Amino acid sequence: MKSKQMNRWLTLGANIGVLIGIMLLVVELDQNREMIRAQTRNDISRQISDHLGMVANNSQLSSLKRRADAGEELSADEEQQQFLLFTANKRLWENIHYQYRHGMFEEEEFEAERTAWRYLINEDKSFVRNWCPTRKNYSPEFVAELESLLNEDVCAVAQATRTADDDCESVGEFGFVCGPQNAEDLVRIPDTKWIIASGMAPGAAIYLIDSQQKSWVELYPGASPQVEHDKQTYGACPGSPDPDTLVTHGLNLRPGVNGHSTLYVVGHGGREAIEVFDVNIDGATPVLTWTGCVITPDGMEANSVASFSDGSLVATIPLHTGIPISAALAGEITGAVYEWSPGDSGFAAIPGTELPYANGIEVSADEREIYVASSGLLTVIAYSNSNPARKLRSTDELAFIPDNLHADDDGNLITAGLNVIDPDCGDVVRSHEFSLEEYAACPRPFTVLAIDPKSMQGKIPVSGPAIEQFSNITMALPVGHEIWIGTFAGDRIAYHSLP
Repeated sequence: MKSKQMNRWLTLGANIGVLIGIMLLVVELDQNREMIRAQTRNDISRQISDHLGMVANNSQLSSLKRRADAGEELSADEEQQQFLLFTANKRLWENIHYQYRHGMFEEEEFEAERTAWRYLINEDKSFVRNWCPTRKNYSPEFVAELESLLNEDVCAVAQATRTADDDCESVGEFGFVCGPQNAEDLVRIPDTKWIIASGMAPGAAIYLIDSQQKSWVELYPGASPQVEHDKQTYGACPGSPDPDTLVTHGLNLRPGVNGHSTLYVVGHGGREAIEVFDVNIDGATPVLTWTGCVITPDGMEANSVASFSDGSLVATIPLHTGIPISAALAGEITGAVYEWSPGDSGFAAIPGTELPYANGIEVSADEREIYVASSGLLTVIAYSNSNPARKLRSTDELAFIPDNLHADDDGNLITAGLNVIDPDCGDVVRSHEFSLEEYAACPRPFTVLAIDPKSMQGKIPVSGPAIEQFSNITMALPVGHEIWIGTFAGDRIAYHSLP
């Protein structure tokens, strides 16, 4: 009897001990939670303080932010800088929202944050320009929270304004698809109605154009960028590009099999590289999946890229480090063609291809020749596909500055650019006095040229007058009975019926 009673007391004592242990554990967990919460708030406060201090202690950044918030005009470099500041700030806000959703802030505390955000985003004149093209890169919860604080659906209003804007109406025989930002290059997915366009501006996307409906959508990065790193081919590539900073330039598309092609993209922004994508047309609309990259040497900016059947690449680097574009217009050597093959550690210059601003590039159908547009010499040059390369032949000096270069279905080389001689804007300055900003600021007449690669003689399928709403022509792409035209600085793509 005494033994049973003793056992009951022992069991009771053990249970009480367990309960005390649980209570102590709960207290310890609460204390740890409070410590984590305090540490998180401290880290966020430090990040906010660092961000504000960076702007406050730098007069150039402070001036930039003031002018951007007021909606004043910024230079291209200032726009890039302001966009990166905007992105850093919104990523900080996204982190704060994440911590709030996971219980690190009480509702009353976060309401004060909401109030500050509401004021800032509704007063910032640059918000629509920076937010609408990039909101897909943030978490859906954060997007919903931020857009609930806006006075109106600014992105829908901006899109509707672009669609309804009379400024997008045809000019003469040129029609427009309005919306894509700085569609510097275009390629067609073979045997489809689809055109892929680059976006050479901070926050721009890779665009998908429906050439029949004359409409567009953002193709990449989209809400959730697709990534399948081909490490066997692109083992030296450190990983997929940051979608927040990726700026796309020249394009090349190599047809594959079974509904797949490979898209090569000159990428700027977070890094300088040729970005590689798989293009899948099995579905209703094409899908891009990033598969790898080849980093350019010494962080130099490539301009255009072309590919071979074995996966090898050639790319133009028009300006070596420290050389200004004015030197190219003065006729001086400023860059060259670079090559890479699977297994190589990186790009290497091809001796014999040194040029004043090597721009567009293409490969012959039999892969024995390489064609390069020199914006400094105003010519298109044929080289042997060898190392060193041999100059084989060239066009005469052109009456316009040739930019991108692509082969059409008949094997002709298609290039385009702004006319050199223009009484309204003044002739292009071919000396060290050349200013890209002045050149781009004045709408000029333009020329599209189809070059026979054997004779290097050309025919003009389309030319255009100075168009205020559409200038800075970079290339032309035949699609059916139309020719589509890109620009390095504009909010639309042009199309024109072929004769």
